[in-house]
Amino acid sequence: MANRPEIPSDIKRSVRERCGYGCVICGAQPYDYDHIIEYEEVKCHEADNLTLLCKHHHGEKTLKNLPREIVEKANLNPFNLISENTKSRTLYYADRSVEVRIGGNVFVYEDMEEGFSFVPIQIDEEPIISFKYEKGNLLLSFQAFDRENNRIVQIIENEISHTTRVWDAEWKANKLSLREGNGRFLLRMKFEAPNILTIDKGYFHFNHTDLLLDNELLFIGNTGARMHGNKSVNCNVGMGFSGYGPYNTPWKEVKRAFRKARKNL
Repeated sequence: MANRPEIPSDIKRSVRERCGYGCVICGAQPYDYDHIIEYEEVKCHEADNLTLLCKHHHGEKTLKNLPREIVEKANLNPFNLISENTKSRTLYYADRSVEVRIGGNVFVYEDMEEGFSFVPIQIDEEPIISFKYEKGNLLLSFQAFDRENNRIVQIIENEISHTTRVWDAEWKANKLSLREGNGRFLLRMKFEAPNILTIDKGYFHFNHTDLLLDNELLFIGNTGARMHGNKSVNCNVGMGFSGYGPYNTPWKEVKRAFRKARKNL
């Protein structure tokens, strides 16, 4: 194992995409890169011989309890590609206080009472990001769409899933990155238990409103509004937007305005 070379990143990306970003048998994340025919036999990393297995199924295969034939069959029809969304993964939030960081803005709520909901981002009076404290549990919900109203990410009370129709999706520790191309983030999110959420890169859409993010800037695409350096503490709603403005503006122009706003910070 010590002398085994790393799997090249481009091969890993192609394997992730082909396997639906989760274990080919059960869809679970996180996952390992498994050599269908063992590395000791082939002595190389080839995309066609690699698949994704969760810790459980990888362990079962290593122990010879999971036959290679079952893995090969699942590899041809990965679990997550059946529904075009990944199997949900649990986020372990657990506190009465919460902090949300989005595009250089910070929204904090302390000592939430039983049954209370905190809404850091709201569009047309509908929560986009919300935390609820219920029966001693801190529950995050979030939804994001692309410009064609296809759902990118959905979190329902700490259960997260994302679309498999992306160029790449990758979990690294507690950070989820969705990309639409090499170096082009669709969305980057970081989940820090017990009570911090960070969204710092990419863009998403809801109700004729585009939100573009780049570390220290939250840009509202259809109005040109720039939000950065804001902080709220114990406000029920951190920021609220209405779906108004020239949504028919070409996407290239929206992104050009975003880049200009970023340079002018």
